[in-house]
Amino acid sequence: LDLIRPSSGSAKILGLDAHKESVEVKKQIGFLPGEIFLPESMTGKECLSYYRGFKERVEDKYVKQLIDRFELDLSKRVSDYSKGNKQKLAIILALMHKPKLLILDEPTSGLDPLNQQTFYDCILETKSWGATTFFSTHILDEAQRICDRVGIIKAGHLIRIEDIEEFRQKNIRDIHITTKADIPAAALQAAGVNKVEKTKAGYHLTTFGKNGAVIKQLASYDIDDMAINQPSLEEVFIRFYKED
Repeated sequence: LDLIRPSSGSAKILGLDAHKESVEVKKQIGFLPGEIFLPESMTGKECLSYYRGFKERVEDKYVKQLIDRFELDLSKRVSDYSKGNKQKLAIILALMHKPKLLILDEPTSGLDPLNQQTFYDCILETKSWGATTFFSTHILDEAQRICDRVGIIKAGHLIRIEDIEEFRQKNIRDIHITTKADIPAAALQAAGVNKVEKTKAGYHLTTFGKNGAVIKQLASYDIDDMAINQPSLEEVFIRFYKED
């Protein structure tokens, strides 16, 4: 975005120099920052009109579709919007000119489940006009739902990029076992179990792949409860790539 300047090196976006041709680059980018700052005194309609002035081409029909799909009331002032409504307006502003590149920071923050699904649908539809989307998220299900590839940045370096299908096949899970029984280590170290921890309530397992083997082995013990959860995307990356 050319908001900070490099001490060395260069970057190109869509074949354009990110610094020397930053004005041309920005024309083709839709940007949604993690912290949204919109003119509080404007109504949603005025805000939309103001930012539209920076775009070369905007399709009225598409903008109306976005407004209708997110059910956003443009007559209210931005200062009266909830966090979710501000987020919806910011998403519309990022999408309205059908950019070739979308850069989105935690785009579903503040959205309820229905509007999250609307957002996912809109992003998947951007592929029809050849757009590329970069977005950060800590929600594993979100990344698996709409991404083609996932990557992790550590200490300023992109250390891994992985195809989402390969990532999905790893089937990473947290298993929380509630029990007073003393379960032998051998019963917990079944195929696919990567890590075992003793907890106050019982045991915590981290597993990769299918969980059938460990569930069968645990069936013979007196277990009060079992919860199987997906860890956050951040936790997954830490576990997989810690050595990197």
